[in-house]
Amino acid sequence: MAEEQQRLRWGRIAIITLVGLGFAATPFYLAHRDPAFGDEHVIASTTLTNIGTSIVLVAIVFFLERGLVKRVSDAAASSTARVVEERTSELETANQALATELADLRAEFQRAAATESDEQTAPLRNVATDVSFDSVAEALETANDFGALHGGNIVVPLKAPVDAPELVSFDWRYHELRGSDGLRIDEYAPAISINYLATGNPGGGPGTPVVEVLWQPDETPTTLLLKLAKEMTRLGFGREAKLVDPDVLEHLGVALSDAVAGRRAEDGAWVEGQMYEWLADGWAVSDEGLISREHGKIPKRDFPKTHGVARPPAFNPPAPEGVSDKFWRFAVRRAHGSHGHGPLSLAAMDYAGSRNHAAFTTATSPRKHPDWPY
Repeated sequence: MAEEQQRLRWGRIAIITLVGLGFAATPFYLAHRDPAFGDEHVIASTTLTNIGTSIVLVAIVFFLERGLVKRVSDAAASSTARVVEERTSELETANQALATELADLRAEFQRAAATESDEQTAPLRNVATDVSFDSVAEALETANDFGALHGGNIVVPLKAPVDAPELVSFDWRYHELRGSDGLRIDEYAPAISINYLATGNPGGGPGTPVVEVLWQPDETPTTLLLKLAKEMTRLGFGREAKLVDPDVLEHLGVALSDAVAGRRAEDGAWVEGQMYEWLADGWAVSDEGLISREHGKIPKRDFPKTHGVARPPAFNPPAPEGVSDKFWRFAVRRAHGSHGHGPLSLAAMDYAGSRNHAAFTTATSPRKHPDWPY
């Protein structure tokens, strides 16, 4: 391409030169043919004068052109440098302004996040200072806002730490009511269900009694605890009923705080996954397995299946150093029951729970209704 352009340029120069020579020779030709066109000496003198004038003009234009090009180039370079400097200055100013805005935004975001965090977790702290139906309901709603509880409910011990604690569950949603005879009726109401997790029939017969009381909005914590102890005693768990006292509500508050802290990945949090059972300080069963703050975890995949297995394999992992054998066997048994794929496993409860009412969150809480309590 470059060679073709070079040939084209030289061709144009040759043509222009030939045309110029043709015009210069024409007067001589005409004067030679006809003296009326002028004397040849005069024509030659004029032609030479014009050629000399053209050469001088070429020289003048050449030198003027170099100076003009230099001045234009210098002016363009100066203008370009000035524009670049101005644009650079503008960019630096813009970057500084953006850095300031980002710093302000970062500080504002951190303040807003801290404020929102305090507001969101305040109900968890309130359980320890102002125990009531509303404070417990709000704490359960907050935990469910974060998805911190498996199935929306939580299991805690009546007393802790003990080697084999008696457990109760707290569940805030619509529950089926019971008649005066203790049987369920086809009517639902929002309440906190407290269910004592009996491990056998006190009379030695088949099956396990359902020990459940509903905490109604107009009932005090004292009323609830007395009602729970009375129901446990009525169904044959009088010895265990003597363990019912306000400690269980303290355990509930700690469990919910630990569950939410783990969900939010707070500094010092030890819970992994969604909590199901809080067995003692630093011990929990979650959908990830058996979790210990000091001794790590047994992942859910390590628990052998028991459902539908004629002879389930024994599962007796050694107790960590410093942990009593009795409590360790209790904790492993609770976790195995949740992850052994049996009728009481988390998977089975997920299936059954899909047909029940959902646990309340702050968005779905009936306490927001203007007619509350119903």
